[in-house]
Amino acid sequence: MQQFDYLIIGQGLAGTCLSLHLQAKGKRVLVVDFFRRTSSSRIAAGFIHPITGRRINKTWMAETLLPYASSFYYTLGQQAKTSFFHESDSLEMISEIRQLNDWQNRSAEPGYAAFFGEQEVTGYDKLLVDHIKLIRLRNSGWLNVPKLLDHYKQKWKASEQLLEIDSVINDELSLQQMLQQYGITATAIIFCEGEQGRFSEFWNWLPFNPAKGEILTLEIPGLPEKEILFNGIFFIPLGNHKFRVGSTYSWNPLDDVPTEAAKAELVEKIHKTIQIPFTIADHLAGVRPATDDRRPFLGRHPHHKNYFIFNGLGSKGSLLAPWFAEHLTDHLIINTPLLKEVDISRFSNRK
Repeated sequence: MQQFDYLIIGQGLAGTCLSLHLQAKGKRVLVVDFFRRTSSSRIAAGFIHPITGRRINKTWMAETLLPYASSFYYTLGQQAKTSFFHESDSLEMISEIRQLNDWQNRSAEPGYAAFFGEQEVTGYDKLLVDHIKLIRLRNSGWLNVPKLLDHYKQKWKASEQLLEIDSVINDELSLQQMLQQYGITATAIIFCEGEQGRFSEFWNWLPFNPAKGEILTLEIPGLPEKEILFNGIFFIPLGNHKFRVGSTYSWNPLDDVPTEAAKAELVEKIHKTIQIPFTIADHLAGVRPATDDRRPFLGRHPHHKNYFIFNGLGSKGSLLAPWFAEHLTDHLIINTPLLKEVDISRFSNRK
């Protein structure tokens, strides 16, 4: 019988970040994963952006989450002797006077100025569709999520800290069968299953609001690769003239099958942004583990006292996962209270 302090179900970004924090505290952790090539973490572009939405609002907890995520991923890269996170300014493409006024007004507000860059934008002449201005935003970047997950998957498999299983864990029976089959015991079990959590007997009462997203990989010779271009869709430079471009949102059906409709939607938006040739190299789809109130799910199950959840990171997983993994770690080990905005006790009336 193998005894662990924590059993983590799911080696997506949430499960990986949480495992790293618990291991850093000296805890013995086993990660169990039902590998899916099209899980949301593996499809995610990893885009981190300080100001989002049509209302031009700061990302929630931006002042805390942005520097923490950057430092966390940089440290992981140093330890692995590679790079997972690529810091880069992003350029917001402005096409209307009203839109420009809104952005300029926002940049003058307290708490926003630090996210706006003053360096002149160059290199885009004759490459973009007619526009008024490119606004430079700092504290942006992108995480190579599949690279990070693959690194720790290989590392933990070699050290017998990760177990790949051939079926999902979605109820007490499947959980106990897995524990018995592999001879595992754990003080606590933490479910980090992404959008699959909505099918779980333990967590299906939580208000998941998953959204399907589709994303393209393009080859665009001639487009600068220093910054991330944003015009309702993002153009993330991957190197060698390749860009990750996306993404779409849809709610029916919730599957990982790429569609021609989403491809056409993205291609239309691409043509509204760049006026140089491109080719499509890849097209992927996945389901984001989003929530009704757009806040993560953290906390203890109301009836199973040694079952916990870390889920619901939605489209901002790369930004949210590092800090909230530490937040949950502190809650588990030293009983630090969870933020009310993320504690699943906020839905206690549902269970």
